[in-house]
Amino acid sequence: MKTLLGIGVMLAISIPAGDSLWCTECLSQTSSTCSGKNVTCPSGYVCGSLYAESYIGESSYLVTRRTCSPLHECDLLGSVNINKVEIRIATSCCNTSSCSPTVPTCFLTFSQVQKSCATNPILCDMTYNVSVPVDVYSTAMCCYGDMCNSGSITLPPIDQTENGVRCPACFAKSSVCSPQTIKCRGLQNKCFKFTGRLHNSVLFEDWILQGCTTENLCTYEAPTYPHTALQGGYTMTCSDSV
Repeated sequence: MKTLLGIGVMLAISIPAGDSLWCTECLSQTSSTCSGKNVTCPSGYVCGSLYAESYIGESSYLVTRRTCSPLHECDLLGSVNINKVEIRIATSCCNTSSCSPTVPTCFLTFSQVQKSCATNPILCDMTYNVSVPVDVYSTAMCCYGDMCNSGSITLPPIDQTENGVRCPACFAKSSVCSPQTIKCRGLQNKCFKFTGRLHNSVLFEDWILQGCTTENLCTYEAPTYPHTALQGGYTMTCSDSV
């Protein structure tokens, strides 16, 4: 596993000290953010982040590295598929000392449709979206009758307009993460924080997520496993813009 994750890390070049920007240098194998010491970059370099996400079966793994980067290594996007292993890699940059490059949401966006019998009526007719800072858009619909769910389902139009709300955001397969402030969009009018355990089809794992959300998710009493991946005892809190 570490060998696969290392593919992404190797693409982040080690930079010698120089005389330009100060940038954070760190590595995380559990979160979209990391923290570490500041290093001085060579002239012409900027602060860069590399994100490598691996999907192996039903498990996913994330590597994040921040360091100095040459301009030609900024805003890259790529993926590799090997049988049932998928590795996606992206980079982003910023150009002021100690700045935090944003997570490239296009890299961490994919579609999934699930159809089944609705085991709990609470799961029906629920639409929400969150940013952590990865964007998650979800809609659920239910119907009555044999094979009534054989048709297609589509997300409602997504409003990407910034609305003035700002929230600390991060996610990690852990109980802690280091948030960055992001700008909320559309109907995302609340900041949220989730801590709890999620089932990965084999076992429960600790997760923390925080960021922007639509207000309806703040009062949504989601059923727990086996109706969803949530283990009982999770916490979900909401607050106003920071």
